[in-house]
Amino acid sequence: SALPDAHPLLASLDARVAAAQARLAQANGDSRDAPELALTLTRERGARSEPYQNLAKLSLKIPFGGQARNGPRLARANVELSEALAELHAGREQLAQDIDSARLAHELGQQQARAQAEALQLAEQRLGWIQRAVRAGQLSAPEQWRAQSELHEARSQAQRAQLEAGRAHSRYLQAIGALP
Repeated sequence: SALPDAHPLLASLDARVAAAQARLAQANGDSRDAPELALTLTRERGARSEPYQNLAKLSLKIPFGGQARNGPRLARANVELSEALAELHAGREQLAQDIDSARLAHELGQQQARAQAEALQLAEQRLGWIQRAVRAGQLSAPEQWRAQSELHEARSQAQRAQLEAGRAHSRYLQAIGALP
């Protein structure tokens, strides 16, 4: 079955893939650390009797990019991207199965609700016929009581089937990502 375009699960997985791709692009483009410039001010004296002197130190650090630094970063970014793509693929597969399963359960729930509604209608007709037969003296009261009990059971079954059909419909909507 076709997956919905704007499913929340797929949007989340797509965002994870996009973030991993961005980190890989950054690792590919950033081959070295930024240069560092440091200024250090200290007060020192040579001996105890000498006055303090202010000393300023200026240091410049220019990092050179290399395989030793960039290799692990690129490998980590590639692994993260591979994991995100695998998770997206698995998520799509699972979502397709969940949607198919929920759709089938929804269809089955609707069929069962229709069948129970028909059974209820038949039980109501049967009770009507039995009541007429009891009034005509053709059947006894226990037959009417039995038919009333069957009607009550048919009503319960029809209500239960309707509730289950509603639950199945709700699960289907949730599976396709429909928001309330």
